[in-house]
Amino acid sequence: MGPAALQAPRLTRLSARHDGADSGTNAVKAELWIGMVHLRPVRQGIVDYAGAYTHIVTWVADASGFQAKAEEVAATVDMYVLEVEWAKPVGSLDNWLSSEELSEMILGAQSNSNFILFGTFHTYLHDEA
Repeated sequence: MGPAALQAPRLTRLSARHDGADSGTNAVKAELWIGMVHLRPVRQGIVDYAGAYTHIVTWVADASGFQAKAEEVAATVDMYVLEVEWAKPVGSLDNWLSSEELSEMILGAQSNSNFILFGTFHTYLHDEA
């Protein structure tokens, strides 16, 4: 899959199981979280990019739940999670979101706790030396 195929969808929704809590604990309620995820192709050299960044919005109880959902998304596009950056509950962001895409993702996820939404894949061709 080339970079154009990854960049085409602005938003993608994946269904996920959601029982109101993550990590097997019923005491913790899920919240809407957002974060930036750094992805790498599972098979280097097959595609013409070295990696990508994307934002993910999903319902989880904690950072480890967010990591698990990011890995679920990555697997659907033959990638793996290299790093999750600034994943946090949407409610703690103090309205700093100026991107229309991020705002749309949050609004879309608010209505369905089963969605994992990811935005545009911002690919790069090679790692810096």
